[in-house]
Amino acid sequence: MASNSNSSNTPSGSLAAPTKRKIQLANASDLDAGRSLTTAINRFQPKGINLDDASHTTARADTADLPSAGILPGATVRHVPPPPIAPRRDIPMLTSAGTIQKAASFSDAFGFVRDTPAYKPPQAVTPSSSHAAPNPRDPSHCASTDRPATRMPTLQRKSPNAILVNSNQNGNTVLKCIRNVAWEYSDIIPDYQMGSTACALFLSLKYHRLHPEYIFTRIKQLARSFTLRIMLVMIDVADHQSALRELSKICVINDFTLILSWSAEEAGRYLETFKAYESKPPDFIKEKVDDDYLSKLTDVLTQVKSVNKTDVVTLATTFGSLRNIIAATPEELNMCPGFGDQKVRRLQAAFSEPFVLSGKTKAT
Repeated sequence: MASNSNSSNTPSGSLAAPTKRKIQLANASDLDAGRSLTTAINRFQPKGINLDDASHTTARADTADLPSAGILPGATVRHVPPPPIAPRRDIPMLTSAGTIQKAASFSDAFGFVRDTPAYKPPQAVTPSSSHAAPNPRDPSHCASTDRPATRMPTLQRKSPNAILVNSNQNGNTVLKCIRNVAWEYSDIIPDYQMGSTACALFLSLKYHRLHPEYIFTRIKQLARSFTLRIMLVMIDVADHQSALRELSKICVINDFTLILSWSAEEAGRYLETFKAYESKPPDFIKEKVDDDYLSKLTDVLTQVKSVNKTDVVTLATTFGSLRNIIAATPEELNMCPGFGDQKVRRLQAAFSEPFVLSGKTKAT
């Protein structure tokens, strides 16, 4: 009964199953670059059978095997044929003679690149001797051998030759007077930072009278972060003696250096000087001492009252050395121009009196 129902549902126009035939395989010479894939398939398909008809026949045969309950009365089964196989497209290639011919593969079309001077063959990757996986955070594993390693962008450092200014000094007239040294705003605790160890707090006496607690707050915020801490006070009031006495006591207690300025130009000049002399040696402010004999002799003999540099030159010219000057008699000293009895007595007393070892003079 089942066979009768299946035979009744089979369409009347269906073809019989194709007979088994031997299919001859294609030779390598038939599948050359000049022939397309469609030509090769049609060449070796069984005679008397079309591929499109066979696909429709197979679809109708598969539909006939379906049970009758799955198809509604009067409904037809629509078969969508598969998309056709696109033939292979050859890549055009420009020959050395200037003609264009079709290339069979990608390597044939772009093989000329290897003959150009810009071509570099890829380097072979040598396996590592260590079996441990490389650390991705190690920069030595990230660097390439044929090109320089790229550095990660870093934050730009502040200029070492510029005065760092706190943003709360915006609008201060002192900034307009800083012309010889560069300055820039920065997130710092003091008002001005002239170096890694020097800073300054700016204070106006007029503002100090209105807000006397301000300077204590700033000193507390600064703590002891810097070696040289300057309190730059601008005197812009008439009665300033009492305020300066108070600020002097504050500077002594909190280890500050008090510097007074009577104008914004003078305050700016102080800041410029501190920045300019940041890395300079202290030789600029030291006393210059000559190492020659006459300078040392002058430094010794001028300690005697009423003896000046001209007298030292006269004694050095006449006697030649300090030993001869000490051994000279009062009569010989009296013969020198510019030496009277009083100057000779003082000079002889300095040579004969004992040296002072402590606060009290001890006779020997």
